[in-house]
Amino acid sequence: MKKLILFMVLAVFCANAQIARFAAEITRPANATAYAAGDVVSGADSLVRLLVPAGRYLSGRIISARLSADTANTTNATFRLILLSDSIGTGKVADNAAFVNSMTLDSLVVGTIDFTLASTGNGSNSTIAYQNIVDHPMPFSSNSRLGVWQALWGRLVATGAYQPKVSGRFRIVLEIEEARR
Repeated sequence: MKKLILFMVLAVFCANAQIARFAAEITRPANATAYAAGDVVSGADSLVRLLVPAGRYLSGRIISARLSADTANTTNATFRLILLSDSIGTGKVADNAAFVNSMTLDSLVVGTIDFTLASTGNGSNSTIAYQNIVDHPMPFSSNSRLGVWQALWGRLVATGAYQPKVSGRFRIVLEIEEARR
């Protein structure tokens, strides 16, 4: 009887959990200015990137993350993705500007994921990094502001000196085991 009850509980849990993939892209400005450790990787709008749309899910667990860049350069290609529970108070930070933490920003941090880019194997013009965190998934929950559930946002920061290409693109992909409402 205990095994039957356990099986039923697991079946209900598994039926409610879904794995979804969310992606965001950053296209750098039309320059090849090198990043120093601590520089923000940003698009022309200088805003944080929307990673998981608002209102879809109240909570979930990030089980894997991927960062890819459209350049073959992997020298010192290390980055940190700072996950944020809201975009209010994050402000605009231009590409190559130094990342500065603040009390407001710190209160929004859900977690961080570090990446080290590696060549895709054929000497092509792209690099990729995976972080599989299935063994220790990163939980997150959506904040409610004025009765509206907020999104999951991200800011990418170089953690080592890196030479990007002109108008280079970075792509962030998160796989999330979602907990439905």
